[in-house]
Amino acid sequence: MLKRIICDFVLFAFVFLAPWYWTAGLIAVFIIVFNQFWEGVVAALIIDSIYYVPGGGFASRLGVFTLSFLVLFYASYAIKNKIRPFA
Repeated sequence: MLKRIICDFVLFAFVFLAPWYWTAGLIAVFIIVFNQFWEGVVAALIIDSIYYVPGGGFASRLGVFTLSFLVLFYASYAIKNKIRPFA
């Protein structure tokens, strides 16, 4: 539990201090490593809110990071549930 709390602090520090691509990679790693890492989805929502540009292209629309990390979250959850019974 302590590892997860430390990783949460690191993640939210990255959200505000590091470039978005470092934070996106960190969120992906944490979603794969930890079970039910909803903090990553919240961090993606914050990233979407920070980098949102009205009238911009597809990459700047609100929700791109959040939706992609929700898909990763649910895919990771499904794969972990299929693997764990055999472990």
